[in-house]
Amino acid sequence: MKRVIFTVVTLAFLGLSINSAEAQTSVWDGTHTTWTNGTGTETDPYLIETAQQLAYLAVYVNNGTDAVENVVGSGEYWKLTTDIDLNSLSWTPIGFYNSDDDFYDFGGHFDGNGHTIANLVANAGRAGLFGRMNSGSVKNIGIVGNSSVTGSSQAGGIIGWATGTVIIDNCYNTGSVSSTMANAGGIIGCITYCNITINNCYNTGEISSTSSDETYSHNAGGIIGLVGDYSDVTINNCYNDGEISASASGSGSTYSYSQAGGMIGNVNHGTITIEHCSNNVYISASASGLAHSYAGGMIGRNYSYYDGTTINNCYNTGNIYGASYAGGIVGDNYYGIINNCYNTGDISASSAGGIAGYTEYNVTVNKSYNSGNISGNYGTGGIVGYSYSYVTINNCYNVGNIMTVAAAYAAFSGGIVGVGCVIISNCYNVGDISASGSIPGVGGIVGEKWCNDSDVSNSYYLDTSVSEQEEDEGTPQTAEFMKTQEFVDLLNNGPEPNSAYTLDVDMTNDGFPILISQTPSTDATLSTLTISEGELTPEFSSDIYNYTVDVPYSVTSLTITATATDPAATVVGTGEKQLSVGVNPFTITVTAADGVTKLDYTVTVNRADDVAIVETDNYPSLQIYPNPVNYELKITNYEGGEVQIFDLMGRRVATAVETGRAPSLHSTPETAINVSHLPSGMYFIKIGEKTAKFVKQ
Repeated sequence: MKRVIFTVVTLAFLGLSINSAEAQTSVWDGTHTTWTNGTGTETDPYLIETAQQLAYLAVYVNNGTDAVENVVGSGEYWKLTTDIDLNSLSWTPIGFYNSDDDFYDFGGHFDGNGHTIANLVANAGRAGLFGRMNSGSVKNIGIVGNSSVTGSSQAGGIIGWATGTVIIDNCYNTGSVSSTMANAGGIIGCITYCNITINNCYNTGEISSTSSDETYSHNAGGIIGLVGDYSDVTINNCYNDGEISASASGSGSTYSYSQAGGMIGNVNHGTITIEHCSNNVYISASASGLAHSYAGGMIGRNYSYYDGTTINNCYNTGNIYGASYAGGIVGDNYYGIINNCYNTGDISASSAGGIAGYTEYNVTVNKSYNSGNISGNYGTGGIVGYSYSYVTINNCYNVGNIMTVAAAYAAFSGGIVGVGCVIISNCYNVGDISASGSIPGVGGIVGEKWCNDSDVSNSYYLDTSVSEQEEDEGTPQTAEFMKTQEFVDLLNNGPEPNSAYTLDVDMTNDGFPILISQTPSTDATLSTLTISEGELTPEFSSDIYNYTVDVPYSVTSLTITATATDPAATVVGTGEKQLSVGVNPFTITVTAADGVTKLDYTVTVNRADDVAIVETDNYPSLQIYPNPVNYELKITNYEGGEVQIFDLMGRRVATAVETGRAPSLHSTPETAINVSHLPSGMYFIKIGEKTAKFVKQ
């Protein structure tokens, strides 16, 4: 005969801990212990509840536990439940490489759950929180405090080296990252043969790659140091606020390279997509002897070959220096498209451009502009410094000053392109242009035009911007005319009429035309809204503004995460939320880029007052929650049988059996009864011969 007992208990009675108002931090003592909760599935991940358990993950992987082709943890899931302080003790990265016969990679899924790892100190060949990763994902984790990652080969704030199919989401690094021989990145040091997506990540730590060893290429990036060997990369909604530096030296017949970029230091074969990203700090790539160096706000050197690169809606505000080539978006660009980008930082290099320092093979720049000062000693331009083969530039403008100085060499300065093969249309320049050298070339649009079939059409420059025009390209206009609607119409009705430009009515560009893409957006919607506990009701949609969430008494906090549809919009009200018993309303406010338009999204979290526990001889204790309830009454550890609900008059209002649908039960181990149709009031739930009460709100 079954024995059924209904009791109302507190969490303390159950032996569960209750989180305090402030997140707890587990401090590492250098030891490791295995995790004790979770089964490693997506719905029931291994719970890492202490620093010692995090250290055990390194032991678990580096010992090759259940490895398949040297990959550990494929298809397994881990979730962090507390902030970690690694106490500046020497950290052994998760995954390592000693030789082709002696390595193990992490291949699982790690969810930081919005927590941080402080004072990470790692020094290894492949260094980071994770040393090596082969497929899997890392999300919702931040590296903070006095963290320092040093890799003799690959170093990353989160991952040293990665391959396979990888997803990185909502991660950040504030610590320093350096490589003494090769690649350093704020998030990942190096990827090879990798299909990777990186969303909503940022770096504020100092990133550097430097060595006197002339046999290595030195790459440093705010997100990735090196993209190598035919990788497919998507970086979206990321930014860099940490200084980036790379240096190289070469002598005799040895060439060495240094590449530094706000997103990626160096691309060596790959398909690259970068969207809605920014760099806001100083980037430098220095060289001595026979070494070459490249620096860019997004990518230092982009050698993607035929695979191509697309950069959309990105910008740079930091100053950039590259000994060879430097650009506000890309230092050295092979194949690719740059759309709706801008630069406001000062750029300097041998050949420097507001958008790209050097271009070769099928590069197109659309609807982009530069307002930074550009200086060099060979080819210097407001959009592109030096184009070795044809670059196509449409609907772009420059307002920055352009200067090239080369005492003993040729020096070329142009409002749009310094020197090279060009196809330019619907562009204008109002910046001052100057060049001095043994063979100077100065132009309001192009300093020195190569290739017989280069073409400049419907493009204009301020009549006072050039003292001596070397190239007869573009049409001079007065400042007064260039601030009129007539000039805007002239730009918009070029060889391929469009509506790229508009009047600068707010005087953000001193009255000269601006691109329509520069006008602030009024979009204040969210593209994503998620919670770490429970489920949103109804399911999220950008045009639905009110949601409810039911959680049991055992949930004392949850994290709300939201992403604006327009990356230029701001979102406040997200993050970790402490819960009281009962109703907890939270408001997420989105302010559009125009600074005026706002939308509020409300998430109301209902935390149950207590938990009903059902104990039987045949299966573990049941938990019935939430109480009060709005939508679904949930039962955990349910293993079948009839469940009935009665009102206070004793009338049966719902019956649930194991195989039914709403209002019946769904699936174990957590089942649910839809009670949304019931009027507000008190009810009794009956399992077998015993009953418990709950309140429908």
